[in-house]
Amino acid sequence: MGVRPDIVTMAKGLGNGYPIGAVITTREIASAMKGKLHYNTFGGSPVQMAAAGAVLDVLEKEKLAENAHVVGDHLLGKLHKLADRSPWIGEVRGMAS
Repeated sequence: MGVRPDIVTMAKGLGNGYPIGAVITTREIASAMKGKLHYNTFGGSPVQMAAAGAVLDVLEKEKLAENAHVVGDHLLGKLHKLADRSPWIGEVRGMAS
């Protein structure tokens, strides 16, 4: 792909339903935010950080990212086969890993 974003934002899934948001960015952009009081909705209380940490632990331990690639590739393949047989499906989009 060769694309590297300057800023990535995330929320919801990071806390598995617990309200939390995160911003990941380059050092250059992050340094411009140094000393700013508030720049996100959910500022990261200890409870929010514990929830996000637990979610990230489960993602890593259970290899959920790898599983998403396997399941996504399988689904994409099945959708392409279905599109080949159906005049109702004009296009299937997605990225195979």
